[in-house]
Parts: sequence; C-alpha cells; structure tokens
Amino acid sequence: MSAEVTPYEGEYVWGEFVEDDAPSAGAPEPPDGPATHRRPSRMSQTVTTAARAVAGLTGPGYANLWHVAVHTISGGHKSDDEFRRALVKIQFDQYQQQRTEAQTGLTEAEKRLADLMSTAATTGLNQDQKIAVHQARDEVRRRQAGLTALRAQPFEPVQPTADQITRARRVSGAKRFVFAAVAVTAAGVAVVIQAPLAALAALPVSAVGAWWLTRHPIPLTQREIPEALRLPELGPGVTATVPGQAPDPTAVHETYDPSKVSDEAVEFTRALYATKLIKPVKVGEGDNAQTLFPHATIEGPVVRDELGWSAVMVLPSGMDLDAEAVMKKRVKVAAEMSVDESLLILERVPPSAGGHARMIRVSKFVVDPFAVSRPSPLIGQTEPLDLWEIGAPVAFGPRGDVVFIPLRDIALLLGGASRSGKGVAIAALICAAALDPRVRFRIIDGKGSGEHNRSARLAATFFKHSPERLLALLLIYKEEMDRRHARLSDLGRSKLDADLLHEMPVEVVVVDELYPYTTHKKLGAKILRLLILLGSQGLDVGIILVMATQTPMVEVVPRLLRNNVGGRWGMRTDDATSSNTILGDGRAGQGFDASKISDETRGVGWLALGGIPRKVRSCHTTDAEFAAIMAVGYALRQAAGALPGQRFDPIEEALLQLTGISTAAGGAGGYGNAEGGTYTAAQDDDTDDDFDPYAADEDGDDEAPEVTITNMREIVALILSLYPADADRAHLADIADRLNADGTHGDDWDAVAVGDALRNAGVTVKPVRVNKIPGKGVFFAELHAVLGDAN
Repeated sequence: MSAEVTPYEGEYVWGEFVEDDAPSAGAPEPPDGPATHRRPSRMSQTVTTAARAVAGLTGPGYANLWHVAVHTISGGHKSDDEFRRALVKIQFDQYQQQRTEAQTGLTEAEKRLADLMSTAATTGLNQDQKIAVHQARDEVRRRQAGLTALRAQPFEPVQPTADQITRARRVSGAKRFVFAAVAVTAAGVAVVIQAPLAALAALPVSAVGAWWLTRHPIPLTQREIPEALRLPELGPGVTATVPGQAPDPTAVHETYDPSKVSDEAVEFTRALYATKLIKPVKVGEGDNAQTLFPHATIEGPVVRDELGWSAVMVLPSGMDLDAEAVMKKRVKVAAEMSVDESLLILERVPPSAGGHARMIRVSKFVVDPFAVSRPSPLIGQTEPLDLWEIGAPVAFGPRGDVVFIPLRDIALLLGGASRSGKGVAIAALICAAALDPRVRFRIIDGKGSGEHNRSARLAATFFKHSPERLLALLLIYKEEMDRRHARLSDLGRSKLDADLLHEMPVEVVVVDELYPYTTHKKLGAKILRLLILLGSQGLDVGIILVMATQTPMVEVVPRLLRNNVGGRWGMRTDDATSSNTILGDGRAGQGFDASKISDETRGVGWLALGGIPRKVRSCHTTDAEFAAIMAVGYALRQAAGALPGQRFDPIEEALLQLTGISTAAGGAGGYGNAEGGTYTAAQDDDTDDDFDPYAADEDGDDEAPEVTITNMREIVALILSLYPADADRAHLADIADRLNADGTHGDDWDAVAVGDALRNAGVTVKPVRVNKIPGKGVFFAELHAVLGDAN
C-alpha cells in the first residue's frame, strides 16, 4: 500500500508500508527529486572549505606581493625629493658639460700652441708659422675668456614644480610597467611552452612563499636618496656654487668659512667623493639624523693664470685621510677632474713650509707644464755660487720655480732609460759645481763617450771607463774620509762646516753610468762596497757621490746602495720595477711611477731629496751656453787658485803615486785616457774587507743581503736543504725565517728580500698554498732547475 507522507524539508517522497511479506509486484518507481544529488554537494562543500582555508593563509601574502610590485613599479619607493634631485641633476650635468667642453677646447688650443712654441725653440719659424702662432695665441685667449666666463656663472637650477615631479613619477612608473610586463609575459610563455610541469611544481612553492609573506609582510617604504644625488648642488634651495662662496649649509649640513671654499676646492672635493676618498657622514638618530658632507678647504691664495690653477688644500679631518693617500690615487683623481694625469700635480706641503699630513698642494694645468724646457738660471752668471748654503739650481717645478739640490749633506742617484734626460741633469750639476771654486769635482765616465770632454779642464779628476782606476780612487777616498773624521774629532766637531771648507773642500764625485763598474766580474764587489761605505759615511766630511745609470736594475743598484743615498732622481724608465729601483720600494704604487713619464719630455722625473718625490724637469743648456758657463767657471777658479794643478790635491796626488799616471783635467790630451796606469796595488788592497755591504744600515735599518751571480746557486741550494726532501713549495716569509735561523748568509732576511733574490735567480714568485694557507711563495721545482737538478 502506498501513501503520501508529510514532506521533509520541502521534498516529496514515496513510501510503501509492508509487514513481513514481499513487496507487491509492479510497484511504481519514485520519480527523481532534488534530494537525489544531495550526497555529491557535501564533497564539494569539503573542497570549498579547504580552499577557503588555504586562501586565508596565503591570500594576504599574495596581496602583499602585489602591493609591493605596484609600489615599486609606480616608483613609490622613491621620495618626491629624489625625483626632484634627479630633475635638478639633469640641469647640473648640462652645466658641467658646458664647462667640460670649454675646458677640452682650451686644452686642445693650448696643445697646438705648445707644439708651435716647441718647434720655434728648436728649429725656428717661417712667416706662415709665425702667423699660425699669433692665431693660436688669439684662440687660446678667446677660449680662456670663455672658460673664465663659464666658471663665473653660478649654477642656478630651476626647481621642479609638484606637477613636474608627479609627471616624472608617472613616466618612470610607465617605463617600469612596460619592462615588467614584457619580462613576466616572456617568462610565462617560455615556462608554459618549455616546461609546463615545472610551472605546476612552482604552485606549491609560491603558496609557501605567500604563506611566509602573510606572516612577514614586506613594508612599503621609501629608500634613502642614492649617493649620486646627494651632491650639495642638488639640495633644496641651492642656487649657486661660485668662486669664493661656500656650498649652502642647508644642503651640506656643515658650515665652512666662505673664504676657504672656492670653485677649485669644490672641484677637488667632488673628485675626492667620486674616488671614494671622502664619503658622507651620518650623525644623530631618528628625527635628529642628518648627513654631513665633509669638504676640502683652501689655505692661502689660489693662483690662477693661463697655465691653470694651483692651491694649497686642507683635507677634512676625521676621515682617516692624508695627502699621501690622495697622491696614491692621483691618476683616478685626475680622471674625475677631467684632465690627463700629467696635468695634475699633487704635492704634500712639507712641515718647513707650515704643512702637515692633511695639507696638499693641488695644481691643475690646461697644458703640460713640462712640455717646454726652461734654460738654466746659471746662464749669464758671473759671480761664484754658494753650493754649501744654497745648493745647485738644476731643475724647475711645474710653475717654473727653480729646484736646488744641496751639495753638502746628500748624495744623489739618477736613473732612467736611454734618452730620458739624465745627461742634461748631470750637465746642470757640473755647471753648478764649476761655479763654486770651493768645490772639487771629479768625473768618472763609465760610458766612454765624449760628453764630458768639455768639462775636463776644470775637473780635478776625469777619466773614462776604467774599473781599475775607479777602485783605486775609492780606496784613496776611504783613507781621506778616515783622515777627515780624525781631524774633525780633534777639532771637537761632528761634521764639516762652512768655516772649514778652505781646509777640507767639498769633494763631488760624479760616476756617470754605474753599470760597467758595479757589475764588473772581478772588481764589482769591491767597488760596490766602497760606494756604499762612502755613501753612508762620507757626507759628514764633505765627500758627495753623484751616481747615474741607464740600467736601473737591482744588479746595478742594490737596495743597500740606494738606501744610503738620500737624493734620488728617477727619470723615464721602462717599467715600474725599474722606477722603484731608483726611487725606493713601493714608490710606483704610491703614484710616483717614472715609467709613466712621456718620452716626449726628456729631463722630466721624480726628484726625492730625503722626502716625498716631486715632479721636476732638469734645466737645459745648449752646447754654446754650457761652454760659456765653463768659461766663467774657469775664470772664477783661476782667480781663486782652484784650477787643477794650481793647488795641492791630495786625492789626485795619491792616485798618481798609486797608479803612475795622473788624470787631473783629463790627463794627457784632456780626454780622460787612463791607459798605462799600474793598478795591481789597488786590486790587491784588502783594507775594505771588514766592511760588509749587506749588513745593517748605519741608521739601524736592516737590509737583506743581495744575491750576486757568485753566491746565487749557493743560496738556492741552502734553501732546498732547509726543507724536507718531499717538500714542493714554501712561502717567502717562511724561507726568510729559516735563512735567518741558519745564519749562513746573514740573519736580516725578510719576505721582500727573499723574493728579490729568487727573481734575480730566474725563479717565478707566485701565489701558493702551503697547508691550505695562501701567500706569496715559490715551487721548489724551479729552485732545482736553477741548480740543474733532474728533480
């Protein structure tokens, strides 16, 4: 029996009530109703619930990532001030470009004029060339006037309006959006086509990232203004940076005396920032935080002329910055100041001139100050010179100032490649010595040329390439040095003074080319020992060595010889190592690299007189001018009774007695011929055997032994013997320690000396690892090769 029952939740069902009997046949099937699909809807509800849970955990993360992307693409991470500064910088770059172009044009005009003047100085000018000179001068004056006018114009930017800043932000955002859209689309297409499974695998990874961002959302902030936009000229309200006016204190957050900040100081400071020698300093915290921009200031007047400008600058304090640190980056500073390194001269101001470690003279030129040689100030000199008190005028500085070398308490070493100008410098020294009758000068010509024949009749001693005679002369000087020391001791004096020059004249010994003497196979070691001895002990008694070489190698000029010479003049060399051989270890790395001197400017070099090197160029004399100076010197000496043969000369007399011939005034014929002398006694002399040229300096500075050809193999063999047979490499420092502990070849070795010695032996020094510790060292296979071993 069927019956209709009360609907359940709005549904109709059919029901059949039975007892225990079977269903009646033919009962109709109930029609489908909405409740038929109720079970599948519960499964869907479960999935929906899970999806909602995942969305709750990751949705905020995805939203944060979206907001960050929109924030970045739209430029929200940049402040309005950054956009404003960027717009002002466009104006500032144009302002600077005008000045740079004007400076470049002036430099080119100056170079053309310098080339014409150089031609005039050497070959003269025809009528057309004279007209070209006048035109070039007019062009230089016109360009100088234009550049001066540009420099006088202050930088006065038009501050961007709010609409311009908004437009800049929109343009920037549009560019970023296009770039991001293209990049994302290209990446998406590439992934779907090339690696669809990878795209599916990335979904759970992105979900985990979104979950993490939900818990650690990225804040939407604005970044700090980039350092490139922190220039004082870009600050709000900055209207000018002109000569004599300080940058606006509201922009640099630091106040300066306006009289100490000029246009030149601003230019130099900007270069220091660009090379990271100076950096902004942040002080304070929170709302009180501010950024200070330290600034170089000028000390004294700024020299401005047609050559450029020069000023003494004081570097800012608290920056761990001194003049030497700036000089080491001279090349980069010059590049930032838009000039070639040859046009920027940086010199530390010595304490004698009121300077200190942070004081530096900066000279920027529009034309090479050494492009044109200058005549010797001795041309036309008729009165005697005072080399003892004033010194020898031998060179000029970048602004034409005459450079004097005192010939009383400093020896001099000159070095440079062939045709670098050493002969001009030696000639300048000889000219000065000839004009002081109290000075005896002797010339030892190692080249054997006729260059010094013109000075022969004034020279107390003059001979050409003769190692035997030089050895004899140095032995005589050793005895003379001992005699003078004894005489000073009797007088209660510690060194020679001007009032004793009549009794003990200054002795200037010029050795022009060391190479054939210090490398002489038989006599080189003795000559070297005596040169070192006289260099270290002869100055106090008026014995002055002047040595020159065109082969600046450690075999010719060992470190101990160089280190006992206070005056060093490095002219153009072939490489930085040769430059350091003359000027001192590490000087090239400090910016004093003679290998970078142009071969077009002979006589230019770095001159160090017991301190920091400075760039100079030797004074020039023509053959006629040199002869005229020699004639004046001859007359002055003749009047004073100081010509060779006019007064007793104990040095030349002893040389005559020892060798049997005299080379006073060049000897017979006056050409320095030393043939025919007897030198056995000098060669057999052993009075210098107690002097060790490789021991510590007189001032206590230890110098390691130099490795010569004779003991090179012995030292290499010793190094190998100090290590186990299976050792294949070692650090230089460890080798030095073992050599010092052994003591066979001295106990003053260090890593530098070991490296120099092994390089001279032909061994390559390179980075090696010993017990996983890196350092400079050598592989023993190369040491075995030096000995000819088969290992």
